Amino acid sequence: MFEVRLITRDEIAAFIRVHSMVYGRHPSETYFRQANERFDEQRDSGAFDGDTLIASSVIHDFRLTLPGGSIGRAGGITNVAVQPTHRRRGALTGLMRDHMTRLHADGIPFAMLWASESLIYSRFGYGLATWTERWRLEQPRTALLIEPPAEGAVEFVDADTARAEWPDVMARAMVGRPGFAPRTRAFWETFHEDLPEQRDGASAYFHVVYRRAGSIEGYATYRVANRWPERIFANELRIREVMATDEGAARALWHFLLGIDLIGEILVDLRPPDDPLPWMLADPRRLRRNVQDGMWLRLVDVRAALAQRTYATTDSMVLEVRDAFCPWNAGRIRLDVSPEGVRVTDTDDAPDLAIEAWALAAIYLGGTRTSTIAAARGVEERVMGALQRADAIFATERAPWTPVFF
Repeated sequence: MFEVRLITRDEIAAFIRVHSMVYGRHPSETYFRQANERFDEQRDSGAFDGDTLIASSVIHDFRLTLPGGSIGRAGGITNVAVQPTHRRRGALTGLMRDHMTRLHADGIPFAMLWASESLIYSRFGYGLATWTERWRLEQPRTALLIEPPAEGAVEFVDADTARAEWPDVMARAMVGRPGFAPRTRAFWETFHEDLPEQRDGASAYFHVVYRRAGSIEGYATYRVANRWPERIFANELRIREVMATDEGAARALWHFLLGIDLIGEILVDLRPPDDPLPWMLADPRRLRRNVQDGMWLRLVDVRAALAQRTYATTDSMVLEVRDAFCPWNAGRIRLDVSPEGVRVTDTDDAPDLAIEAWALAAIYLGGTRTSTIAAARGVEERVMGALQRADAIFATERAPWTPVFF
């Protein structure tokens, strides 16, 4: 058996060595510095074989936007790694159990993570809650069907302006978007750090804003990788992030980005599945869309989680929740919802649906329909028509999106 506990500041170096080894790299001075700077705003934990640290993980304190716009506390799980000499011996299970116990004791109803391998986390009750898209587009094929707004203008700004303005613009752009978890102070510092070893052969960041009536209503951060085979330009535009507070700002920024000279191919990551850009393109087939799993969600406290979000329909449903990993969640729950409010109570009544914890997490933000998951596994319809009713109960107006990778 391994001991799982919080690490001390004196153990950070060992923590970094374990995590770096698992991901196939040697720790850098930058990594040591960042880990020390972040230590006071997160919980670093590890599994120990005697006095030797053999597995690592981190819990960040995040704020998660729920359907309807309310904000829930969430533990952002990252830096999960088990040393190769100790795999398949229960260290990861011990870390996951420690996470759930700590978060539940602290009254935090959600845990969230980005999975290095998508086959790992459903057994711990995580469900794939948001999807993201990675785009490739050849620059000559970027003609848009819509014109940029007549008012306002796109302009370059320096890194200091980006540091000062990006958090506010992102917060305004993402109001009400389910699945959004804003960057903490430390994550914003990492975003803007822009060290040469992080550029992968490309330029330092360029920062642009769309300014209207003196107010910044959108921004974009990107790099350019220079490619000139046989003196023919084939530069690669790598767009790190685009945020816009309204449709006009989005149109202005995309007009600028897709029209930059001397670009051969444009790469964009972490876009939402309901992004309107494909509908702006004159030749949408040329946009190669790679759909990927985004944020994985865990309902640490199912009853509290169900009570915190809002619902657009009126209905009453009994859910039989199955949760072997967090047994305090298991049982039959009556969910009474309406646009005016929600009530969550325990019950002995027969269930309309039986649902695994990971499946409930997957439908919670509205990113996947209950009936879709039921066609595969994880949900059993006990009353005819319950699947369609659950589709309506958990539906959201906008697709959930988690644009911040952690």
